[in-house]
Amino acid sequence: GGGGGDGEGGILDFLRENPQFQAIRAMVQGNPQILQPMLAELQRQNPQLYQLINGNQEEFLQLLNEPAPADALQNLAAGMGGEDGGGGGGGQQIVITEEEKAAIDRLAALGFEFELAAEAFFACDKNEEIAANYLFDQAD
Repeated sequence: GGGGGDGEGGILDFLRENPQFQAIRAMVQGNPQILQPMLAELQRQNPQLYQLINGNQEEFLQLLNEPAPADALQNLAAGMGGEDGGGGGGGQQIVITEEEKAAIDRLAALGFEFELAAEAFFACDKNEEIAANYLFDQAD
């Protein structure tokens, strides 16, 4: 009995619906050089997913190159809260825990805007150290 080849869908199709992947895609499209450090971090935190991506690099790159939804980062931060009639851009409230806010405050204290620090923090899977490295890499 063979494994389920469900026709069209690629192995990594599930990533399209993943808010974390959507945020990563948005960031990588803005900063292609972040891809390597993010993959290295993924390998540490989620070796199974890393293996899957590594074994399907072409498909992964295709997914990364798809246009990211303009609000991918906000969706991630807002916990995918559905919104009716999107108004003008800007100040969407992000719901974060005290711990997350403290971590983002620490990143912002390194000399980065709070919003940028928050984006990096969430895109780096809430890893403060990786987010700091990312922010400093972008500052160069």
